[in-house]
Amino acid sequence: MVEINKTFLLAADLAGIGSMSLSSAVTIMQLFGVNLALSPTVLLSTQSEGFGKTAKLNTAAFLQHSFSHWHQIGQEFSGTLVAYYEDEQVGALLKQWLVTTKPPLVIYDPACADQGALYPNISVELLSQKKELLTLADVICPNLTEASLLTGIKSAASKPELYMKLLQALATSNPRADIVITGISLGEKRGCVWLDQGKLQYALTPTLASHFYGAGDVFSALLSGFLLKGLSFSKAIRVTTNLLYSTLVANLNSDRADSYGLDLSSLLAEFILRKDDFDDVIN
Repeated sequence: MVEINKTFLLAADLAGIGSMSLSSAVTIMQLFGVNLALSPTVLLSTQSEGFGKTAKLNTAAFLQHSFSHWHQIGQEFSGTLVAYYEDEQVGALLKQWLVTTKPPLVIYDPACADQGALYPNISVELLSQKKELLTLADVICPNLTEASLLTGIKSAASKPELYMKLLQALATSNPRADIVITGISLGEKRGCVWLDQGKLQYALTPTLASHFYGAGDVFSALLSGFLLKGLSFSKAIRVTTNLLYSTLVANLNSDRADSYGLDLSSLLAEFILRKDDFDDVIN
């Protein structure tokens, strides 16, 4: 459950233009009534895809001073969501903070690749560092491309067999972690897959003919909120998947350019309307 006097850390990139990553995570986590600490892992003029070459500011020095200050004032943390970063020094600072602070809930979205390839600013060396963070997480939520790159597994006889291999391989890095892979397909549907008592579990919705920038960010933020509220892993995934799907459907009919990220107004409205339903599930 949410601990009122503790703070949940969000670590991700912050873009001046583009509603995703840290900006969307803040919006979503506010719905859960969570005190937030923000650690922008890089400042960008725009999100990194769809706007050409971005202006950027490295935040390593700021993060180092922030973590030191929080330690000095005895700030307590209820957990953290660690997502996109593109600098090895920033990654080292995040790892050090996780090891020394030991937050009770660590949710890790590797946020390094999609659609079969690494993001433009992610090197092979940085990918290796991101693998190290797997060992510190309680919950790991890569997309299918990230799961493949993190494990080196690219194919199998069938999709269920591939998903099983990926989940088992990720679990070898951290047997205690709960792991869900997003962006998978099965038949005519898309969604995510995880293991429950060694068996594959799916949360699937109809396939939508579009690529949605920032969908993974929304998923990881919603999942974090529901887990922090006390939902079981499986319930949190199913509720998150349904909310994300309705948000994507609403965005299909939007005039907003895809590169600006998701319009979250429909998600906010649905969450507020269904708040009593969510409270019943939690309680």
